[in-house]
Parts: sequence; C-alpha cells; structure tokens
Amino acid sequence: MRIAIVDDEITYINKISEHVMNEFKSETVILNKYQSAEEMLTKCKYLDLDILITDIEMLAIDGFELVSMFKKIYANLEVVFITSHDEMVYSSFEHRPFAFVRKTKIDEELPEVLDSLHLEIINKNAEIMFDTSQGLRKLSINEILYIEVYGHELICHTLNDKFTIKGTLDKLEKILEASGFVRCHRSHLVNIKKIFTINRIDVVLTNKECIPLSKYRIEDVKRKFIASLR
Repeated sequence: MRIAIVDDEITYINKISEHVMNEFKSETVILNKYQSAEEMLTKCKYLDLDILITDIEMLAIDGFELVSMFKKIYANLEVVFITSHDEMVYSSFEHRPFAFVRKTKIDEELPEVLDSLHLEIINKNAEIMFDTSQGLRKLSINEILYIEVYGHELICHTLNDKFTIKGTLDKLEKILEASGFVRCHRSHLVNIKKIFTINRIDVVLTNKECIPLSKYRIEDVKRKFIASLR
C-alpha cells in the first residue's frame, strides 16, 4: 500500500506518520512525505497511490488543487484532508474526501479515521461472483456503479461495461448492503461511493449518469450518502 502525506509543517507530518504506521502495521506500506504540493507533484506524479493525506492551506498549490490533479490519475484514490480551519469542511465535499480531520483534534480524530479507512480499503478489494448467461463472472465490488431491473432482466453497470446477471434485486440488495449499496428506486440498486449528487427525482453518479430516485427512498439515500462522506 502506498500512502502520501503532504503538509508544510514538519511537526504534523511526523505526527500523521506515527498514526499511519500504527494503523497499517500489518500491511506493507510505502510512506512518502512531502512539505509542499509542488514537491509531491515533482516526485510522486507517476507512482501508484492508494491514500493521500493532505493539509488544505499551503502556499502556491493548496490541498484542493492537489487532490483534483491526482484524482484524474488515480480514480480510486482515498483522500483525508487535514486543516486548522473547521469551516473548510463544506468546501471539501466537492472533492469527495474520505474524511476531514481538524488539526486541533488530530490525535483524537485521525486514529478513528484511519481505522475506518483501513476497513474501507479491505471492503473495496472485496469481490463478488455473478452468474451470467456466459457463465460465472468475478468482479470487484468497487467496480459496480449500479444494478438495475430492465424489463425481465437484471443488468449490472460498471464504468466501462454492462452485462446481464441472474438473480433478483432483492437478494442482491441483502448481499451488497454491507458494502455500501442502497436501493434508490424499486428497479435500481446503487453504489453509494459512486454517487456525485442527489436531486429531487434522480441521483447523479460520478460518471455524470443519472438514475431514478423514488420519493419514498430519498431520505434513506440521503442519510446513507451523508454518512459515507464522514
């Protein structure tokens, strides 16, 4: 696992590093530390990256800009923002971070965030076996955008593909609920992590595709979506 820490204060870099190594001690971790976004862009731009923990306010290129650049390279990058300014939490939502940690509470909040993030990464690597007309197909759960009932068929949608699977949406909902899926409509089961925004009558996904949202399910979807941003 490759993790990068970016902060212009060495005290916080050392503190964050200690918490990271304590949480991921059972994993093989490559930890890169940078004191500016520019340094990271120079040294880490073409390296595989799983987690980015970054300060928001930095000279020249701030944490928001840095995350925007790296998410274009690493679509599944997990981000944790660190800041001294609590009010910036609302601005951070646009970048879909895994969490937002206050520097004033870093020793209390960061261990909890890292523990949840570790579990999220384990779940992200989980796989599911689908029975299709072409035979069994194994797929990473994280690749799934949504599953829909179309006519008499059950169709699984990923970013680059869609295929018909056997079973029922009710059964798949029970299987995938623990992995962050929610029923947004009687005919649609969506991956919460793939939701970009929620409107009155539909859900917009991270690939800008829209799927229907039932008025009877909107509160449940919103609640689970907000919980996934914490």
